[in-house]
Amino acid sequence: MIRNVVFLAALLLLVAKASSQTGSSFSHISINEGLSQSVVLDIVQDSLGFLWVATQDGLNRYDGTTFVTYRHQPKESNTIPDNWVSAILYQSNTLWVATENNGLGKIDFKTNKCEQIPIEFASPIRAMQSEKNGTLWIGSGNKGLFSVNPITLKYKIYVHDPLKKNTISDNRIRSILVDSEGTLWIGTGRGLNKFNKSDESFGCYLLPPRPEVSENDNLINSITEDGNHNLWIGTWKQLYLFNKTTGLLKPVLLDDKKQLLTDYITCGFYDNTGMLWFGTMQNGLYKITSYTENSSNVVVTYNHYTYKPQSSSGINCNYIRRIFADRGKNLWIGTWGGGLNHLNLSPPKFM
Repeated sequence: MIRNVVFLAALLLLVAKASSQTGSSFSHISINEGLSQSVVLDIVQDSLGFLWVATQDGLNRYDGTTFVTYRHQPKESNTIPDNWVSAILYQSNTLWVATENNGLGKIDFKTNKCEQIPIEFASPIRAMQSEKNGTLWIGSGNKGLFSVNPITLKYKIYVHDPLKKNTISDNRIRSILVDSEGTLWIGTGRGLNKFNKSDESFGCYLLPPRPEVSENDNLINSITEDGNHNLWIGTWKQLYLFNKTTGLLKPVLLDDKKQLLTDYITCGFYDNTGMLWFGTMQNGLYKITSYTENSSNVVVTYNHYTYKPQSSSGINCNYIRRIFADRGKNLWIGTWGGGLNHLNLSPPKFM
């Protein structure tokens, strides 16, 4: 409880500072504030209120004021497996730590030690999710999808088999989502996959054929569920809305420009105020405030945030890697080179 209060107090000071600025009121936290490295790859919050931040040079725990950095120590067996932390997942007083070069580890909060998991993933881990029953789903860069029992560590690998129907469509796993109904969705190098638990088969959904769409465009970087249970699918060229009932993928059209949103979508997030956020590789951050669906596409109203050198209160980097909102309605933006960007989703009202 004390840690939660300290974290909240520190965030209130951060919010007050940001709110005194002009513009979009983003504040920035990077190496000068104690973050171990400025490339942020993932962000989660634990039950005590701490933020955990994955970077290319260590894992960071943030209490709203200071950072504690966890790094791999070659001569110590209880440290994280690798300093390049590609994904993190909090589950029942355990933090799972996926790395770029050396597999998976887990930090037990009771001992504050990290145990390396003896599973050979054989490639970088790109995504992690868990089900309500505790099952871990881990996506590798090119070796398929892993299902792991978090207690026994028994696991199963699902790979593409061109000679069999209904296997996963590609071994390059880029994103995983367990939706509000408990269904597992997997973004691969070739389409969106739905896992059918009854027979352990996969259904595959590809982008609608159009002259400008090629087979390579089916690389799915992000899967985001909104409050209406629709899925928003980010690819390396475009954003789509997926209807679970019809199985149709419709491209997103910007309402003012009357053109498709054609950025490289890196990540998405549905926040606790009902807004959708999407990060891009080169073109900053989008917030979708409303949308209208028609027979051929989805028209969105939006705010667009990009880096402007003359602004101290906007985002400080156009390459967005991760978006996360904590329980206190604070939005955290992980960037590739600019560290953390912070935005209060419920700014204080001044009389």
